[in-house]
Amino acid sequence: MRWARISLGSYCVNPALRIPWMYMVHSLKAGAGSASDGVGVPSAERQLIRRRGSSGISVCLVGAEPAPRGWLERLHARRDLVVVARGIDGVSEPSVGAAVIAGPASDRPEGIRRAVAANKAVLVAVPAAATATEDWHKSLAFATEAEVPFLAAFERRFDRRIQRLKSALSTGRVGRPLSINLRHTSAFADGSLTDGLLDDLDLVRWLAGESPSELYAVIGLDAAAGIGETLTVVLKFDNGAVAVLQRCRRTFETERRQIEVLGSTATLTVVDEIASGFTRRDAAGVFELADEVDRPERPADYLMDSAVEHFVQALERDDPHLAGPEDLRAALSMVEAVERSIRLGHAVRPVV
Repeated sequence: MRWARISLGSYCVNPALRIPWMYMVHSLKAGAGSASDGVGVPSAERQLIRRRGSSGISVCLVGAEPAPRGWLERLHARRDLVVVARGIDGVSEPSVGAAVIAGPASDRPEGIRRAVAANKAVLVAVPAAATATEDWHKSLAFATEAEVPFLAAFERRFDRRIQRLKSALSTGRVGRPLSINLRHTSAFADGSLTDGLLDDLDLVRWLAGESPSELYAVIGLDAAAGIGETLTVVLKFDNGAVAVLQRCRRTFETERRQIEVLGSTATLTVVDEIASGFTRRDAAGVFELADEVDRPERPADYLMDSAVEHFVQALERDDPHLAGPEDLRAALSMVEAVERSIRLGHAVRPVV
């Protein structure tokens, strides 16, 4: 059955349930209930839910602690979302209208499948590492076919400065994009250099406006052994643009991203530590455009809040989400292609 939304005044109806979401929330206020009230939420949390008000979208949070704790805080902080269930079995509760899939990356594909099969809207936290990619592809293909409302929460798509950069590209402010350069540095840590690459590759693909036709990846070690390493990925696009992504880990570095888009008429730069800089080149020379956005004090919190805000607004307005299951599949395919290129030592084509 296809997921569709019907507006009845202030009510939102999931046709598979034939129950207004607002009515679901009103129904929570009746009776104190037992410790869990049958929906997997402790009574203390249910009291918190009741104090949040009588309107909102009922949500099931899927994922084992402590990973989703940040998501739980985000959801409880909003008056337009009500957490009525926890855990993977909660997605089939009749009172649930949407599922937030967090927790271990290997468990999220099953959470997506269960939520989509139950005809729920889905917000999924993008994994830091591409694990069990076959399961991910199957669950995301299922979500695409089912056409349920679906948001893949790529954090960088919700950065206000990057959104302005994307808007400048979409409106032709920089002319034809020629190259995209992204440099992401962080402290040296255990794990693979491809960890955290999903967000960076999706960002490059989003700014380019299409998936790469070919990419080449190579890992280089710094001269002083143990100091750090760098992953360089060169991506070629059919629209003529070329992108270079560098993922650098150093013992002395902190988390930092710099993105530069070179167009035929302008260069746009975004750096994590400072506001966006827009530099235009023309016959009169080079000058700066006053086009700055303040940097938030807590970027991680602000990006999560922005993702939840977008999820809610898209549901309420019946708008498309900023990133769907096909975008997450494309990013996973790009990570797989990076790993394949490193292993084979030559350029490869990403395959979805």
